[in-house]
Amino acid sequence: MGYVRRIFLGLIAAFFICPVSFAISIDEGMDFFNSFVKAASSYDTNLLNFYDDNASIKRIIIKGPETFETKVISASAYKMKLKYYSKMAAVTKYKNLYTNLQFIPYGNDIKIKGYRKPSTSNEKFAVEFVVGKNQNGKMVIKQDITHTKAAFLL
Repeated sequence: MGYVRRIFLGLIAAFFICPVSFAISIDEGMDFFNSFVKAASSYDTNLLNFYDDNASIKRIIIKGPETFETKVISASAYKMKLKYYSKMAAVTKYKNLYTNLQFIPYGNDIKIKGYRKPSTSNEKFAVEFVVGKNQNGKMVIKQDITHTKAAFLL
């Protein structure tokens, strides 16, 4: 009986000492995404830190009414291009307006679905992000899937 009690007490102690999970709330996801949009709109160099080093970056290039091409880019390559093109974006005052956003629980993360309207176009394009905490507990973008007609960031 003494062994069962020790095991039980050990499990209870481990429960209080170890972090239970990195699950985030919808409010945390919204706050993080709003910070991301603010950083992007102000051409903040910290924008690169919003993306996880292992983030999945996909661009679905619209080539015609029913014709699409999916391009995958590594997070490190995307960050390099983002750093370079953010200077041009600042000069041209380029911004994205995100609309019809839905914040959906997705395991321990939040999936964000909606539309992006670039300041250089009247069209809206579908977007999907997954945000959550990485293994260090830092909030990051884990997945970025964007429909686009422009493929210059690839």
